[in-house]
Amino acid sequence: MKQPGKAKAPAKRSRERATGRTAETAALAVVLLGVAALVTFLLWKRLPKEPGAESVESLVVPVTYGGGTFVIVNPTDAAWSDVELDLNRMGRLSAGYRYRIDALGPHQAASIEAPSFAGADGSHFDPGFMPPSTLFITMQLANGHFGTSLYRFK
Repeated sequence: MKQPGKAKAPAKRSRERATGRTAETAALAVVLLGVAALVTFLLWKRLPKEPGAESVESLVVPVTYGGGTFVIVNPTDAAWSDVELDLNRMGRLSAGYRYRIDALGPHQAASIEAPSFAGADGSHFDPGFMPPSTLFITMQLANGHFGTSLYRFK
C-alpha cells in the first residue's frame, strides 16, 4: 500500500536539485562578473597615458576647409609642439587619417592639403571619395599641458 508522504519525495528532491543549481549558477555569475570587472580595471590602468594627460585643456581651434586644403590656426599666445591632426577619427578602433606638425607658433596658421593626411595602412585621404566629417587636434602646450580640440565639419 502506498503512503502519501513517500510518493512526493522524488519531486521534492528534484526541486531541491533545481534550486541548488540555480543558486550555483547565480554564484558563478557573480564570480564571473567580479573577475570581468577586475580584469577591465587592470587593463584600464595599463592603458598608455598621453603626455600631460593629467593636465588637459580643451581649446577652440579655428579650422577652415576649401578646395582640398585644411587651414588650422593656433589662436593662443604661446607655441604648440607635437601637433597631431586626426581626420575622420572613429574612436580607438579607427584613427582615420593623420597628419603631424612638429611646431605651430602663436597665431600662426598651417595649411594642409587633403592628400597629406595618411591612414595607418598608408592610404591617403581622398575628399572626392569621403568628405571630411571631424578633425581631432591634439598638441603639447607651452605650459606643459596637453591640449585637445574637436572640429565637426558641416
